[in-house]
Amino acid sequence: MSLVNKILKNYTKAPLWLTNMLAPVYYMIPENKRYGSVYNREMAELKRTEKLSPLELEAEKNESLRKLISYSYDHVRYYRELFDRIGLHPSDIKDEKDLAKIPFLTKELLVENRDKMISDEFDKSSLVYLTTSGSTGTPAGFYVQPESPMRERVYGIHMFKDMGYKPDSSRLVMRGKEFWAQKAKGRNWQWDAFKRELSINIFEMTPENMEVYCKVIEKYKPDFAFGYMSAMYTLCKYIESRPQKLKHQFKGYLAISETVTEEQRCFVESVINARVFSFYGMSERVIIASECKHSTEYHVQPLYGIAEIVDENGNVITEPGKTGEIVGTGLLNYAMPLIRYKMGDMASWSTKESCECQNGLKRLSGVQGRKAKDVLIGKDGSLVSLASLEVHSEIYDYMSRYQFVQTHVGEVTVKAVAVNGKPLTNEKLNRISEVFTERTKGKIVFCAEEVQAVKPKKNGKMSIIDQHLDVTKYI
Repeated sequence: MSLVNKILKNYTKAPLWLTNMLAPVYYMIPENKRYGSVYNREMAELKRTEKLSPLELEAEKNESLRKLISYSYDHVRYYRELFDRIGLHPSDIKDEKDLAKIPFLTKELLVENRDKMISDEFDKSSLVYLTTSGSTGTPAGFYVQPESPMRERVYGIHMFKDMGYKPDSSRLVMRGKEFWAQKAKGRNWQWDAFKRELSINIFEMTPENMEVYCKVIEKYKPDFAFGYMSAMYTLCKYIESRPQKLKHQFKGYLAISETVTEEQRCFVESVINARVFSFYGMSERVIIASECKHSTEYHVQPLYGIAEIVDENGNVITEPGKTGEIVGTGLLNYAMPLIRYKMGDMASWSTKESCECQNGLKRLSGVQGRKAKDVLIGKDGSLVSLASLEVHSEIYDYMSRYQFVQTHVGEVTVKAVAVNGKPLTNEKLNRISEVFTERTKGKIVFCAEEVQAVKPKKNGKMSIIDQHLDVTKYI
């Protein structure tokens, strides 16, 4: 276990002032000792593969795919039954093109077969359990290997190294996640010297609070800003109107979870005088892709996972510029392999022959994940994004599908479809309402009700937000 993981086990039990005082000593420890063997191994592997030619990368990707398919058949009941049912043998999958022989894995199938999808070589109690609401309204719980969190950290550092991002870089964090000082003391900001993170409460973006946020940014001087574009955009709107602007220079802004519009990108970059970088990834950890310093297209990391784009009939799209749904096959999580997992997001392959970076990686363009218009309106007129409502909670285990319906400011109905037809008790409905209401700090009061089904749009797509208010009045 890495030193950082050992510290994190007891980290939240210590007073914040104490960890802040000890943090400088921690950062005196050499990097390879701080983060441990998983960090060192994964970083060395990424540095090695960075030097490979496109043909060499393709060969290693297909070898990793064959290994994963063979392992899944031997050790995962779901895939063994699936392959036997359709008459497919692992040896039939030789490269990425052969993936089309395997049926898609949907979130509904994942929910229904979760325990059957865990490898018989892993003890479930030793795995990391995560949940995601997803942009399509179908929640899912899944398991990843214990080293997965550190691996994600390594990929993040590697993807943004060209912009100067390092393991010890400090960050301004703007996410929906509640931090210690907010939960324990009702404060709207917190400096955590151990994580080198300045966290602010994005549910309280009032002018008074944003002035405080600007002052603590100027005090702690975080290297980068990190979080939801909707929050950064709001903060930059305030900074622009501030007489003294912001007396701090960020090295860049890392946008997560929400679709970044060109207008948002240009505006934020003009205010902070630094590049906005975005990346595409899912909690399920099947695909990861990021922008480089030369492009706003997403460069897919081939040895992390394989990305496909399919049309409405499930046919694989190979031609550039044609939009379809993203399908991912993760190559690293053997505890619960996700093969041909439908992501629910739309994208197209780049129409450009190459990128200036010359790394040869496949590039996604026009990624359409969570839409900027997919927001709820708080009782004070604030915008609450779909991404900021995501929370790891047991409530997603109660629902096979859900939808937020808003017809009045500050009030939202959660239409919930029970898992496997098991009726939702009043206790579970109250819990669903409570979790989402607490997530917005009461800015929106949620009321959950059970329904038999949530109807999709005429085009067959499911919208997680059924918004009846004119959102443009609040932007």
